Amino acid sequence: MATAALVPIPRRSTDVTVRVRKHVPGCKNTSGEKLKKCTCPKYLYIKATQEVRSARTRSWNVADALAQKIRDSYNPDKARIAELEAKQAQTRVLLDEAVEVWLNHKRADEVDDISIRHYRYTLRKFVDFARSSGVNYLHEVTPPVVTNWKTQIATEHRSTQRKKRGHLRDFFGFCVENQKWIAPGDNPATALTRIRGRDDISAVPFSQAQYDAIIAATYKYQASLKTYNRKECENAETRLRTFIETMRWSGLAIIDTTLLAKASLKPDDSLVLKRFKTGEPVVVLLPHDIAEALRKLPPGQAAHPDYFFWSRKGKERNASGIWHRAFERLWKLVEWPTPLVALADGEQPGDGTGDPIKPHPHMFRHMFAAHALQHGMSVPDVARLLGQRSTATTLRYYHNFVPEEAERLKEKVRAMYAAHGAPGYKKPKSGAKPHARRA
Repeated sequence: MATAALVPIPRRSTDVTVRVRKHVPGCKNTSGEKLKKCTCPKYLYIKATQEVRSARTRSWNVADALAQKIRDSYNPDKARIAELEAKQAQTRVLLDEAVEVWLNHKRADEVDDISIRHYRYTLRKFVDFARSSGVNYLHEVTPPVVTNWKTQIATEHRSTQRKKRGHLRDFFGFCVENQKWIAPGDNPATALTRIRGRDDISAVPFSQAQYDAIIAATYKYQASLKTYNRKECENAETRLRTFIETMRWSGLAIIDTTLLAKASLKPDDSLVLKRFKTGEPVVVLLPHDIAEALRKLPPGQAAHPDYFFWSRKGKERNASGIWHRAFERLWKLVEWPTPLVALADGEQPGDGTGDPIKPHPHMFRHMFAAHALQHGMSVPDVARLLGQRSTATTLRYYHNFVPEEAERLKEKVRAMYAAHGAPGYKKPKSGAKPHARRA
């Protein structure tokens, strides 16, 4: 049995050599040491296989480095070391740099700016947490690190935790599948297990009595300011009261009210704008007195002529901070007629049940939505007024604040049972109108 001839492994410098196929006319570096100064096209000769390969360069040093790589590739030990070094170099990506690559990937996919800001906030907080644990590189993030981060945010609302975990899953999925920075079996996102249970954020509106108490407290607001006698506090309570009434009668979120441009208020008292969070268009009619209060709104400190409540200083996403602080002071002045409580499914405001909650400006938006549904507006119509992309969010209000709709549906079901002679119901005679009353 004939044995295959062994191909000698090129390990010596003479096994792969740099050569010049043909010097250009006038080249003075054609032999000896001068050959390394030659700038004519170079090629490589591999002695073991008698292969001639273009070096794609005119530099002797560059061609010689390429020849050395070929020699190393035939050496199993060096090839293994090179593979490990390449893998290590590939995975040694700084965590914050990986985040920026991911965000740029999202921008290239034309993800809206609001979502980009939410992604950046979540991942920046995660990077800070990882650094506090001594983790700086992507390959150093392990499931235990992610588990510790998950434990840290466990005090936040379930919906917030779900969003943040989703951001991290998306990020690590990108690192595994798109960039190949992490091996599939090493994905630390495996620690991000599913959160069980329903969201604990309840769509709670202020009752009318609570709202009246809030408005009454605005008349004490200016006197409560430590800088009451200073010019910068002039008109503070009037502006705060108008801010509240605008939120309550428009259903706008606090950031949208803060950034409300004067051009958004039309002559027919309607507001026309796009929501800051989603970019969804909103058209809502204000009561005439509220629209007039906006038109006659006295200026505040460093007021901008194009906006009702914003000075246009700083970033838009931080603009509502000053109003959040105003509300924190205002809540302390309110004489609450009834406690604020979260509502479970089927509970109504004023039932006296539920867990205590803190007041929040978003409850004015809940108030607008709940009252609109209670007065017969359809869920799609209310969703459009609120600038919500999906009616699924609007249904949170619907189930809690339109109990008569549930009763109406029950009556329809009873009539259906009677018409089809369900157990316990008499089927009507031919031509007779079906009764919903049980037999």
